[in-house]
Amino acid sequence: MTTYLCPGCRRCVLCGLLTLLSISVFAQVKENLRYRNKKFQFSIFPGVGTNGLESGHYFNHFSLNLTSNVSAGSYYLDLSLISSMSLRSVSGLQVSGLANIVGGNSYVNLTRWEERELRRSEDAPKLQGIQLAGVLNFVRDDAIGIQMAGGMNINQGDTRAFQFAGLGNEVGFSFAGVQVAGLFNNVHRAVSGTQISLAYNRASWELQGFQVGMINHAKQLKGGRKKHGVPGKGFQIGLINRAKEMNGFQIGLINSGGRARGTRIGLINVYSVGPFEGGVHGGYGVPVALLNIGSRGSHFRASSDELFMATIEYTTGNCMNCSWTQSMMPHDGHFMIVNQNALILAYNPTDAYGTNRRIGLGYGFERIYYNKASMVASDSRNKRYFLSMGISAMHLSTTRKISRDLSLIGRLHGEAGIRISSFYLFGGLSINGHLSQNAPLDTWTVWSEGPVGNWRYQLWPGYQFGIQL
Repeated sequence: MTTYLCPGCRRCVLCGLLTLLSISVFAQVKENLRYRNKKFQFSIFPGVGTNGLESGHYFNHFSLNLTSNVSAGSYYLDLSLISSMSLRSVSGLQVSGLANIVGGNSYVNLTRWEERELRRSEDAPKLQGIQLAGVLNFVRDDAIGIQMAGGMNINQGDTRAFQFAGLGNEVGFSFAGVQVAGLFNNVHRAVSGTQISLAYNRASWELQGFQVGMINHAKQLKGGRKKHGVPGKGFQIGLINRAKEMNGFQIGLINSGGRARGTRIGLINVYSVGPFEGGVHGGYGVPVALLNIGSRGSHFRASSDELFMATIEYTTGNCMNCSWTQSMMPHDGHFMIVNQNALILAYNPTDAYGTNRRIGLGYGFERIYYNKASMVASDSRNKRYFLSMGISAMHLSTTRKISRDLSLIGRLHGEAGIRISSFYLFGGLSINGHLSQNAPLDTWTVWSEGPVGNWRYQLWPGYQFGIQL
């Protein structure tokens, strides 16, 4: 580089500007020449090929490598028997027997400020294409496309892709798309898509989409607008589902987490009530399980009906629209709505002939509407009466022991109750059905059919009355 100065004047301002301009132009030319394009390259080992020792300075359109390859990047096809490492971006198809790496050594000898600026620039190491590897696919920054690996896919930036891995998928920022793995899927921020694995799925922030696995974890399952074509709400399906805040759907044996506003269906639900649920419109969700820990609105019932002399029912659940006030009455509407899951034990003693002995064990889900008079907690007119409706199923035995033969009673029922002192008197009507391999029940039957194969069917109206505490 040659710098020209005015004759006899080394301090001339014009000369100084010319000097700076020439340095700047030279730097730009040098930077532009840092990377070069190549239509085709072939290598035996890194540095031993058509691009020589400067293979890291070339973006290749087509690249064929007997062992491994190092390049600035590729556009259409990069095929390696062992591994391929690109210092910058990759588009098209990248295939390796063991590993594909995008962004290797990209930030060597750079300060944190320089690394941050490089990440923001168009020159940041990215994937826009397809990666196929026997063991590992790795991308230093953002990735868009498809990744398939026998071991793991690891991306440190935002990812919009389909990822399939024999072991696991790991994403450092947000993810949108589909993850399928043999063991785990782990995203360090929000997920907008689907995670499927045999063992563990995790979204450190919000989940909008699906998690299907043995254990599913998300910080938030929230409703909202669709993102990237996936549902706006979060769904978890597994043995154990956990979310610290929930406004979606959980289906599993154990559904655990903090504040719940969505629907949870399982064997055991564990949740808590938070102040955010006491807004103008309430919205505590619907828990469906044999046992709900964190329950509200539980009650105890003792009743009689046309089949059983004594039926005992204990419920757990929640209040669907309660407000965060002392009375808990909803701001809107005329009823406090309570969702309850009932555990049912029913018994009818034997008569002189021993034909009417019945023992029933069952489960039911019901919704109870308590009247609202005002928002004042001391107003005795609040919860003066209730209306309820529900469905239940009960296994019936006619011996002293619980029978293994199928004898199932299903019931649709509705009740009305009024408060007397500290308890309610109630009564109601029901529609009942019986499915059994045994003799039909001794009750008034509207419709009966059987035997059809080994099964008998019965249908009849019923009643119930009792007390509720």
